[in-house]
Amino acid sequence: MPEESALLPNGPYFGQKVPGMVPEIFAPGLMSLPNRRETKIAFSPDGCEVILGARKRLFYAKQENGKWPALTLPDFLESETAAADVEPFFAPDGQKLFFIRNGHIWVSLRSNGSWAKPSPMPAPINSSSEEWHPTVSRQGTLYFSSARDNLQGGYALYRSRLTHGHYTEAEKLNEIVNSQYGAWDGFIAPDESYLDLQL
Repeated sequence: MPEESALLPNGPYFGQKVPGMVPEIFAPGLMSLPNRRETKIAFSPDGCEVILGARKRLFYAKQENGKWPALTLPDFLESETAAADVEPFFAPDGQKLFFIRNGHIWVSLRSNGSWAKPSPMPAPINSSSEEWHPTVSRQGTLYFSSARDNLQGGYALYRSRLTHGHYTEAEKLNEIVNSQYGAWDGFIAPDESYLDLQL
């Protein structure tokens, strides 16, 4: 039986300790498995949905009546066999699910309580370069990594604001964020009061 097929324990965070200030491996033996590379895990704002990246696939579960089903490949993604789906991120309002497919940002919108078929983000978000690590604020501003302006192939952090339902031209963040070593894997606070990133 595939390791993703086991039922998840009930309760918030699958019965795990609520996250604190000290980094710990999350749900060892349950979500974090030996000999498997997990890329990202994302919980919906209400804590009732989880999506996990592992083996270039996204596995999903939605809690119903306080019970978690097994993690499965979600039908709404309709991923092709050759597609690599990674790096999920729920918008703060829980109405959009961003992820990376084959090096570009895709999004699925919630429609009548279900997730709609995803589609790639149009320009100016996606470009001829690869885009990675989408993270979005409460106002809809999308932060992401891209190599679009770097001929050496290094990545920098960009943002695009959502204005009247459309994304503005991607803006490369300043040198405080984008050092000579590049920047990627960002996380923006819902109110944009702070930004975590990897250098």
